[in-house]
Amino acid sequence: MKKTLFIIAFLISISLLTSGQEVITGLAVNPVIIKQNKNNNNSIEQTTNPIVVQHLPFIDDFSYQSIYPVDTLWIDNYAFINSDYPVDPPTIGVATLDAINDTGGIYSNAGAFPFVADFLTSQPIRLDSSFALAPTKLTPADSIYFSFYFQPQGIGNHPNDEDSLVVEFYSPIYNEWRWIWSSTGSKLSDFYDTNNTYFKSVMIPIIDTNFFTNEFQFRFKNYASLANNNIPSWASNVDHWNIDFVYLDLNRNKDSIAINDVAITKKITSLLKNYESMPWRQFIADSVNEMKDTVKTSYRNLSKIEKNVAHIFKITDLSQTTPPYTPLITANGNMPGLSDSTFVKILNYVYNANVPANSNPAFEVLSIIDPQNSVIYNNDTIRFYQKFYNYYAYDDGVPESGYGLSPGGARLAYSFTLNIPDTLRSIQMFFNQVLNSTQIYFYLTVWDDNNGEPGNVIYEKGGTSPEYPSGLNMFHTYVLDNPVPVSGTFYIGWRQTSNDNLNLGFDRNINKQSKIWYNVDGTWNNSMLEGALMMRPILGSEQYPHVGEKELLKEKFECKIFPNPVNDGVLFIEISDKYKDLYNDNDFEIKIYNITGKEILVSDYQQSINVSSLPDGIYFIRIINEKTSESFIDKLVIIH
Repeated sequence: MKKTLFIIAFLISISLLTSGQEVITGLAVNPVIIKQNKNNNNSIEQTTNPIVVQHLPFIDDFSYQSIYPVDTLWIDNYAFINSDYPVDPPTIGVATLDAINDTGGIYSNAGAFPFVADFLTSQPIRLDSSFALAPTKLTPADSIYFSFYFQPQGIGNHPNDEDSLVVEFYSPIYNEWRWIWSSTGSKLSDFYDTNNTYFKSVMIPIIDTNFFTNEFQFRFKNYASLANNNIPSWASNVDHWNIDFVYLDLNRNKDSIAINDVAITKKITSLLKNYESMPWRQFIADSVNEMKDTVKTSYRNLSKIEKNVAHIFKITDLSQTTPPYTPLITANGNMPGLSDSTFVKILNYVYNANVPANSNPAFEVLSIIDPQNSVIYNNDTIRFYQKFYNYYAYDDGVPESGYGLSPGGARLAYSFTLNIPDTLRSIQMFFNQVLNSTQIYFYLTVWDDNNGEPGNVIYEKGGTSPEYPSGLNMFHTYVLDNPVPVSGTFYIGWRQTSNDNLNLGFDRNINKQSKIWYNVDGTWNNSMLEGALMMRPILGSEQYPHVGEKELLKEKFECKIFPNPVNDGVLFIEISDKYKDLYNDNDFEIKIYNITGKEILVSDYQQSINVSSLPDGIYFIRIINEKTSESFIDKLVIIH
């Protein structure tokens, strides 16, 4: 795998700033956490979750949607659950520890000397007894091992030598947390060179009998240190550690890091070749060249044994003007142990031209893998929403870093290419908040094209400053004084007035450096940094971005199946009441497929269905609306 170039600059001298440069910094706040708190109309004051005593096994791979650890397994909310910071994780989703707290801001005691930052603390665990069959006393002879995967830096900031990741165990007998394991900080490139992997596995045996209690706990914590920086606008988050697949169980050994699981490892990316999103009218003007030929689902067999893996893929038009695209379930055959694979789906689904050119449609892309006998089901399903709203976006909406230029007078330009002429109404920018921020001004600027680089200024507005919206959308919309006609390639950006870091959001999961131009000495240069700026042009007749409420408020075809796994032979099926009110029961049909994709059960819709005749295993269930061709798809596990 090509090694990613990681350029993190924190020790910035005045001489460097005046010489002119691009600089990437960490974030002074985590906007995802801040947004979540504002959505909930609160800021988390108490980080301790209700106590939920756990039994073995304890397993978490952080593949769920929440940004906080699930409260039935963990008692605190300091770790950031995400799929944006890791590089090549064992499963999709990690817990990231850094210098930002559970409310999204840098710790108040943060400084240049190492300090304890985040915790990730388990709920109490019954390590005194096993309850698999009948209650059985546990002892060191039961070979209990605690394991996890870890990675320094990821695509964030690398921990320094004085920083560390620590594991501690707690027993009420000791009445204190005891050090068990730690790792000093390093750059990811050095970590990979040493270990020949981006995530290293750790196996820790539990042999101290004082830990075999009914209130055993473990926790991760990290020591972080901020760069000693004299310029407040460049201070930012540091020292990232990514943790994946935490597993505690008995009957293991030092070589049993392999886990009986097959997991998706990467997010689905845009169906478009060049953008994360774009206006629909611009897309249909040249859809053949704008749309990718294939979409990929990457997954990994974490076990040592061969696995049979099936796959299902679906695209749904959320505006319901186009029937959903649901190809047949595909069986990939046997997948060797400890191997990676990619399911490639050829996109022969053409978005129907019945969607008017002036619409803002959105499509849900659903991808599911179904391996035999997996221990975790969350990591088998992934969704992506392809939006065709009234703006262009290269970024995915989540910044991992901040982008800045120096010195005063530096220019930044971001290129976009239209398929048909249009009208530029506004420019959106996502500015990261900085510590001790002061008022900073820049000139909002638009250029035309001059042989592949910024040309003449066609719009400029002074007195503009970074804004940090408090609403649901963390982008700020800068409305132009006058609409600007644009065609072909054009550029949006700024001319800055000081050495201060404007700190524009920088998405490091998408590389669009060829679209980023900067000018510090009279000459335009392409960016040297891999990533995408969080800056978007809004085009058409509206000044503000379309947010998709109309599509999202339409009643969706949603179902609930339970219990899952089925262990008494009866499966209950509920269709959402508001949706069901639009149709009759005889408009729906139920189909169940085995892991190879073979249809093994067909039934008219009913609220409960007997599946006792089906052998133990993993299946797909599909509930179909025969009037609209919509379908609900989920995995079904049967255990007798």
